[in-house]
Amino acid sequence: MVDNRPTNKNLVPDLYPLPGQDEIIALAKGKRFITICRTYIDNIFAVGDTLNEHIAKLHLLFAKLDEFNITLDPKKARIRFPSLTLLGKDINSVGMLTTAEKVKAITSLVFPRTCKQLETYLRMTGDLRHYIKSYTQKSEPLQVHKTNLLKGSPIKGPQRRA
Repeated sequence: MVDNRPTNKNLVPDLYPLPGQDEIIALAKGKRFITICRTYIDNIFAVGDTLNEHIAKLHLLFAKLDEFNITLDPKKARIRFPSLTLLGKDINSVGMLTTAEKVKAITSLVFPRTCKQLETYLRMTGDLRHYIKSYTQKSEPLQVHKTNLLKGSPIKGPQRRA
């Protein structure tokens, strides 16, 4: 194992950290006009409550892209939509809902029998943590069980810190 702490001390922290998935969804939630020009981590978003506000933001966005000679793929752009599906959520001017596909996937989950199934189960239910009161406490026994399963694994991966 390599100790990267000395190297990390000399790194300049990222001044522009990537927004989290929740921040992206919150930005678009409740807006009447939504534009997306790519997908998640490399997304460019523009949202507005009015058409004029939205168009003004698009003008600023396109001017900045032009200034740095950045082009976009028109096939990946969704401009001035009243609603769209983003990161497993249906977002519109009213608010946000989990997509029907995601709900179906979650409701059809069977209780996990293997460590891999348990990890999948925890990822899927973890995505709903904002809707489940005390999710962390409720999922803790499964997290502990997963940790114990991984400890007993004959395959040793890199050491992880909690």
